[in-house]
Amino acid sequence: MTKKPDPIEEKLIADAFARLVPEASDLHKHYIKLNRLLHAAKYKDDIKSLGSAVQEMLKDREFSDWVARDKNVPKTLKTAQDCWLVAQRYLYRILWGRDYAGAALLIWGPDVFDPRPRSVGLIMGALKEASLVNAMGGASSGKTYSGVAWALLDWILDPEWTLILLVGPDSDHLKRNMFGDLARLHEGSVIPLPGKLDTESLSTNKIRGMGFLTVALDRGPGASAKLKGTKTKPRDAGDHPLFGRSARVRILIDEAQQVPVNAWDMLINAISNRESEEHLKIYCAANPSDENSKYGKNCKPVGGWGSITPLQEQWMSETGWLTVRLNAMLSENVKAAQASDEFKRRKLVLFPRLISWDKVQHIIRGTGGDDQSADVYTQVYGMFPPAGSKQVVIKQTHVEAAKGEWIFVGPTTSYLTFDPAYSGDRPAVCAGRYGLAKGWMDYDGEIHKLDTAIKAVQVDSVGVI
Repeated sequence: MTKKPDPIEEKLIADAFARLVPEASDLHKHYIKLNRLLHAAKYKDDIKSLGSAVQEMLKDREFSDWVARDKNVPKTLKTAQDCWLVAQRYLYRILWGRDYAGAALLIWGPDVFDPRPRSVGLIMGALKEASLVNAMGGASSGKTYSGVAWALLDWILDPEWTLILLVGPDSDHLKRNMFGDLARLHEGSVIPLPGKLDTESLSTNKIRGMGFLTVALDRGPGASAKLKGTKTKPRDAGDHPLFGRSARVRILIDEAQQVPVNAWDMLINAISNRESEEHLKIYCAANPSDENSKYGKNCKPVGGWGSITPLQEQWMSETGWLTVRLNAMLSENVKAAQASDEFKRRKLVLFPRLISWDKVQHIIRGTGGDDQSADVYTQVYGMFPPAGSKQVVIKQTHVEAAKGEWIFVGPTTSYLTFDPAYSGDRPAVCAGRYGLAKGWMDYDGEIHKLDTAIKAVQVDSVGVI
């Protein structure tokens, strides 16, 4: 049963939209209107709605003159297939003008993909502007979904000669997230899109090695090999009007904080061989947790972390990446709740599926109410914890106070252990002793005796190589 509209809630939401969200342009409103007509045509087989949509498209004189010169489009539209062909050309024309937000509203509508949220605008703007983009953000900030939507729109401009690698830490993660989003967006378009979708790729011709391919970067020496040789190829067809003689490559990496360190070498190789800002784009999305990881170092601002303001949302990194920070406290959902107790009490949102005030409070409560904890920085503020996760999750004084030393009975045996993936693939060694212990001495020097001797392990030192 459909929930009956609540006039109070509708007014609260309308007021918040008017205050926090810029009104859509007339052109974008026009695309939303066309989306509704095409939606009826696709899902209700409403030929009349399809005809109305095409008539509206052809009222654009520039477009009608352009499509009239297209030899593949019949001069007289007689069938539904002819009308869908015009709709495809109309979408292509919008993408040609690089209005990806408008194209998204045309083929998906705001219920499926809304380009208005602050976080979405930051991501799509960065991808338009730069070839190397990092997106730092917490839970439900649109990092993955927005990146995949942008990539699909971008691919439509040249599907035969664009390779897009969807990269993740494992195959299950890829299927559930990036590739799952891609499949739903491709199938959910109200205008038929190019390409055939299978369980692991989307391509017009998979044999040619173009289209969307999934790459699972399982840890180990083979991780880097999966990205080896990723570079632009020469087209064996005519020049593309926008991209010239070369193919394009896009690499989208989800959970980039977890990417094996050896895989970054292959990315550096791809970057060094890029032909232009247009022909290669790499997008990395992650929950920022370790600023000393390879991903963290690629996010570090020119001049260091102290050079940016606490609320800054975009900067250039020391290694040449345009980095965007998705801070939940600056999102429309959270700001609307902060401005109205009634909005907050009713748990209203402006943009469903994006992080809300209630979700922010749930994260803070999960840390014991500490809004300066590492998890809150990572999941809410979209920022690396300022003092390192160890100092923030467990305060340094607590770590020191927890130290103790076993009192061994007789000789001990020394040991040395090695962890090749300690804290983001930084190898570490641990040295210590083990043997029989009859008690232990705490941080304050007090001795605690045991009733019987036990086998005990003493960690004397841990060092990152």
